[in-house]
Amino acid sequence: MSFKRIVTNALAGAGVSINGEKPWDIQVLRDRFYRRAARGALGLGESYIDRDWDVASLDDLFRRIIAAGLQNSPISKLNRMLLAMRAHVSNLQSRKRAAAVAAEHYDLDYRLYENFLGPYNQYTCCFFDGTEDLEQAEINKLEIISEKLEIQATDRVLDIGCGWGGFAKYAASTRGCHVTGVTLSKEQVEYARKYTSGLPVDIVLSDYRELPGKFDSRFDKILICGMI
Repeated sequence: MSFKRIVTNALAGAGVSINGEKPWDIQVLRDRFYRRAARGALGLGESYIDRDWDVASLDDLFRRIIAAGLQNSPISKLNRMLLAMRAHVSNLQSRKRAAAVAAEHYDLDYRLYENFLGPYNQYTCCFFDGTEDLEQAEINKLEIISEKLEIQATDRVLDIGCGWGGFAKYAASTRGCHVTGVTLSKEQVEYARKYTSGLPVDIVLSDYRELPGKFDSRFDKILICGMI
């Protein structure tokens, strides 16, 4: 059975037609849409970003897809199983791909991120315990991490995937430790170095797999928050 038939039949079960007239009908702009959509939700989303298809009402479309349970269809489950099998035998995030992802996602003007991040630039979840204030929620999170690592002033801490340097700044300023932050984003390196200026912090542009050859010294504590 062709990808076109598989995808068309699956969407029909959700009341969605290809090139139909309803607001939730998918308008196919490139034939590769069918092959990519057959991968499931990820392929459908990526093909939308790449303008393989369009729809007048995106929310109506996904309401129907979710209501029909297409995300749990046999073809979607098969693709997830194949992806899981590949991940067991190889690292899908090669060094080349990791660098490309970092450049696409993080090598942007920081002014974009400052519109929705707090002062410590926490891109992963904060801890809203007893507060609705973003700054306090960031501090709560960073304090929990510091406590779990039992960071002392004499520690050398390695932060893999340091982002814009939020943890590095917090730990160095509150614990007095030395922090080495690692990121693949050139924009993050430039920002984090300025952001942590004057503190015992080093920000390094590197893939984590290259670290053994970069440092002669050892580290007392290692943090990987939200990268893996």
